[in-house]
Amino acid sequence: MTSIKIILQLSFILITCTGIAQRDTSKVNAIAKNQISVNIGPHLGYLKDLNYAVLNYREGGTVYGIQYQHLGRNLKHLFNGEVNFTSGHLDTRATSFFKTPFVQGNISLFFLFSVRQLSNKNMRVYAGPQLNSFFQYMQWGEDMDSWNYLMVHGLNLALSSHYKLTERKSIITTLSIPVISDLVRPPYNGFDEYIVQNQEETLKIAFKGEPASLNKYMNVDCRFVYHYALGGHADFTAGYLFRYQRIPGYNKLVHFQNQFSAGLTFKF
Repeated sequence: MTSIKIILQLSFILITCTGIAQRDTSKVNAIAKNQISVNIGPHLGYLKDLNYAVLNYREGGTVYGIQYQHLGRNLKHLFNGEVNFTSGHLDTRATSFFKTPFVQGNISLFFLFSVRQLSNKNMRVYAGPQLNSFFQYMQWGEDMDSWNYLMVHGLNLALSSHYKLTERKSIITTLSIPVISDLVRPPYNGFDEYIVQNQEETLKIAFKGEPASLNKYMNVDCRFVYHYALGGHADFTAGYLFRYQRIPGYNKLVHFQNQFSAGLTFKF
């Protein structure tokens, strides 16, 4: 049923795109200083988290996203803020008995600065800091028989390239890796005294972690977004995000994610 809903939603986006393209074909070459994007798509992944279980899990779900981008004067700097939310299930081949619902969210703020002018005038490259918060929560059983979460808040280094393929087509590639993070995980599959005492104060629990550099928490986010200009004020977008997370140690975590999306970008 979820797959059918995604297909119907993507079909609606494509129909909307066709209508916009027929009405607005002017100013496709203009660079918009402000953009708002909305997208939706399937989420697929693999998770092995010894903090939760020794089983290998496959992830499946739907990701929803919204993004705002602002280009500064003379295209010298770029601000980007985005929010993504995912819901779905974790499945294991061992048995369907351990099927586990999960929710996941990611909030990012980019403050990027233009790298020196390249000889290729169709390409712009930006680099700079990114503030990022990621969380994933999973719960098996209606009475919280087993549950787990991962939260990471930190400062990342990001690199973004914008390449114009043709008059209407362009592709944006973004790569980010962590510099320093606040890594928040519960003890092995369960409660501790601090969580019990502060269970009504979610924010307090969410930020009680430990400092982590690359040797304690590794994360790579790599995204490709294809833009097709429908006119001067809207683009059709198709995107792909690859995410890799790794935490070493006795409660080792290995996490691969693939997110595919389609949507619209409104330019003004």
